[in-house]
Amino acid sequence: MRSVIKQLLLYIKYLGFILARQILKLFNIFPIKNNRILFHSFNGRQYSCNPRAISEAAYDNYGSKLEIVWAFNNPRDFEEIVPEYVKRVKMSTLKYYYLAKTSRVIICNARGSGIISKRKGQCVIQTWHASNGYKKIDGEKGIYGKLSKLACKDFSYVNAGCENMVRERVNGTMGFYGPIINGTPRMDFIFNSDRDAVRKKVFGELKIPEDYKIVLYAPTYRSSKQNEFGLEYDAVVSALEKKFGGKWAILVRMHYFVVPSIENASKFIDATKYPDIQDLMVAADVLISDYSSCIWDFSFLNRPCFLYCSDLDFYEKKVNFNFPIREWGFPLAVNSQELVNCIENFDINIFSKNMAKHHKCMGNFEDGQATKRVLDIISDNMNLNV
Repeated sequence: MRSVIKQLLLYIKYLGFILARQILKLFNIFPIKNNRILFHSFNGRQYSCNPRAISEAAYDNYGSKLEIVWAFNNPRDFEEIVPEYVKRVKMSTLKYYYLAKTSRVIICNARGSGIISKRKGQCVIQTWHASNGYKKIDGEKGIYGKLSKLACKDFSYVNAGCENMVRERVNGTMGFYGPIINGTPRMDFIFNSDRDAVRKKVFGELKIPEDYKIVLYAPTYRSSKQNEFGLEYDAVVSALEKKFGGKWAILVRMHYFVVPSIENASKFIDATKYPDIQDLMVAADVLISDYSSCIWDFSFLNRPCFLYCSDLDFYEKKVNFNFPIREWGFPLAVNSQELVNCIENFDINIFSKNMAKHHKCMGNFEDGQATKRVLDIISDNMNLNV
């Protein structure tokens, strides 16, 4: 009975979105502003990821030629984060719908609801926040599939970091078979950034002593209320000190869906609210994660990356992967002792060979030039070089 009610509510939600798409077409009476470009990241939760990389590069290249708009759930929270040239608007308000409907280009990195239909002459670029397609995503059939396809039907282009992403996520989950933009713009930062400058910035903002090394712990989302997943911080630090030497600080970065309820705050630095994880990865000496897409990004830095998957059996049954996790090439542990062993026995030469094999297996597109490809599309749509 509960399942039937849930399905009914989802159908009502779907019909509501269809109705909203029609009502919001009233904004089509307003002309599209040729130089207006609208961004949102994680549906208004952040100023980050691929949209941020494109937004800042667009301003660097075209400056005042563009009207750059960012939509946030709480615009005031970003007063000191976004540049002054950015116009901020609150998501899901009349002003937001007006600006979205009159923007020449819209750039996002999450699925959204699909209630804003693309107008003729608009370009919608979906950059997606995971560029690899490691995990399966539910909702490709039935009413879930309808909601998913509705949210994805108006994309003009989709960014993808590899062939696996195109096959499993773009064609599979999104049902999109249009033009693909090779590479993901946030990855350009991994390839091209000044590590020393980024490290100095992160250390300063998080008040980390300069002589320390950083291990970043960044697990993916779980529906469980337990958000630390049993990582034994003291054991990790001891193993890192034994293997690599020096003093170590642990940064914990939770998934954006998770509001941390942290019990061991004295053992690490909470970096969940740090604006962009790309900075943290470039600054980090070691990454510990699990099924998160951040391991793909970090793998191009050729630094130690460990998978700590204490719930692997459960996760495989509940979510599963598009190909076996043990074939990804990262050292994998399902308990604290195995993680310690992985750290103490780490071999950078073996790891580097495994990552090269992994990138080839995935059909890698990343080359540090994805942002330029997106800017070329923006320029063509706005006639910026005419």
